[in-house]
Amino acid sequence: MRDLKHIWVCRTAASIILLTALTMLLAACDSKPEQAGEKEIYSLRLALAMQPGSALVMVAENQGFFEQNGLRLEISEHPSGKRALHDSFFAGKSDIVISADVPVALASFTEIPFVILGSIFSANNINRLIARTDAAISTPTDLKGKKIATQKASAVHFFLHLFLVEHGIHEKELELSFFKAEQLPDKLASGAIDAFSMREPYISLARDKLPDEHIVFEKPGLYQQRDVVISNRDFIKNHPSAVRLFLKSLLDAEIYVQNNPKAAINIISKRLGVTPSSLEKNWPEISMEVSLDQSMLLVLEDISRWAIHGGLVENRSLPDFLKRMHGQALKEISPDAVTIIQ
Repeated sequence: MRDLKHIWVCRTAASIILLTALTMLLAACDSKPEQAGEKEIYSLRLALAMQPGSALVMVAENQGFFEQNGLRLEISEHPSGKRALHDSFFAGKSDIVISADVPVALASFTEIPFVILGSIFSANNINRLIARTDAAISTPTDLKGKKIATQKASAVHFFLHLFLVEHGIHEKELELSFFKAEQLPDKLASGAIDAFSMREPYISLARDKLPDEHIVFEKPGLYQQRDVVISNRDFIKNHPSAVRLFLKSLLDAEIYVQNNPKAAINIISKRLGVTPSSLEKNWPEISMEVSLDQSMLLVLEDISRWAIHGGLVENRSLPDFLKRMHGQALKEISPDAVTIIQ
């Protein structure tokens, strides 16, 4: 009897152990799909210029492309690309920055370690001059002798230079001053200046402050501005997946913009705080493609010559911009987007 009882106890214990093991096995099997479906999340700090050139980033953020591609962004917003570059990226507060070409060209005269991952925006009529009509300004030539302002060593400064040359005006023939981008609308409204060179959203802000006393000058084709993505080689080397996912998200946004232009205009205008009509007018002249091509070198060289001639840089030798190009990350996900010869 004791033997039978012993056998029964052993069998019962074995059954319990077997049942427990089977339960654990099934639980493990149930968890595998969840583990297999889990996507590793990469983090990245982005310095974002609040200007039209950051449009693809704004669309990608709005449509959730960064999250879908497994990327978590920590975004800091800046009034201009120059400020994003200097106040955040060069200060070590961000890993990637969006900036227009002029601040990037001027920074290339230094030894600061950064590279260009690609261009994400191009437009030949994004910059404007807005002036007070009560300052006796109705034509570009009326700018002579007036108080004109802009943001120094930036795309709008370069545009102002080209605009003055186009209309036969020398900078010595006017009173030129420099302010932060966000200060310009109030400076114009107060009469501290007679005109300024800028882009959205500051042109619209100035219009709102002077609804009946302003005139806006533009010159399509005068300056083909490019906005680019900047990082540094150490970050790219140590976080290659994060960089690729960031570029992949921008490529997704590029496709969305092509297929949904009206929705894209609404997204961008809302993010910038301007009316959709302020973007719709020049939308056909805007290109939002992620690329790295040979023509960028020529643009950067032209800007550099202006900077040297204008005394904006101490070094008078043109930088080797080819060394600033890093096309490998973009080429790995979109080979046709990279046509620069390195």
